[in-house]
Amino acid sequence: MSKKRENSQSTNAERRKIALSISYPLAIELGFDTEQLSTGWDTEEAREYLLKKWNIKERDLAKELLHYIEQEGERATYQIILPYFLLAEDKENRKKILEERYMAIDRFIRYSDNLSDCLPCLKDTGIFSPEKSDYERGTLAWDMALLVTIARISFDAKYIEEKEALQYIDTAYKHCRRTFRNWNEIGKSFVLGEAMRKGNDLSFAKTLVLIQIALTQDNGIWNNDSF
Repeated sequence: MSKKRENSQSTNAERRKIALSISYPLAIELGFDTEQLSTGWDTEEAREYLLKKWNIKERDLAKELLHYIEQEGERATYQIILPYFLLAEDKENRKKILEERYMAIDRFIRYSDNLSDCLPCLKDTGIFSPEKSDYERGTLAWDMALLVTIARISFDAKYIEEKEALQYIDTAYKHCRRTFRNWNEIGKSFVLGEAMRKGNDLSFAKTLVLIQIALTQDNGIWNNDSF
């Protein structure tokens, strides 16, 4: 094997490792293997999850979901509510602004409320005191973590081939490399997306602790310069 090919394979392996790391909080939550394409689930378990969580029972539906996350995802909703979210200092005024601006706004209000409820927790943890630039980078990391996760599950469910799964994972890597400078920015982006989706519940609190550990402990998966 030529030296050039060896270097290329090494680079691809490193990129894949970094891309898989983007989905680390979701992988831990779901009990996945964190270092290889397969989640560790068998086909039946993967298909059951996709059906219950996403109503997916065939290849075409899996591909539709992956395409949606890749092209739009929850970051589209986040970008809609962000300007109005920043206009007000409390949940009720944010809700009022959204109601005045939009007709069908249940989802916007729910996500805005969730972010409002999580802000005290984010501000209490020094590493997650979102500044304007953090808000502006948005929730891309959350969507890309989900893209990696769904690609891996769809692969284990035998709805997509290995090559397709790796292409989605590589897309997640490229999007994050274009947007973020380091793992700290990825962590903030992920936690904003998690806050928007979940609100201040026990699951969010556990995720926040997990991300803090990943970013700050000596052996934390995100506490390195590899990104």
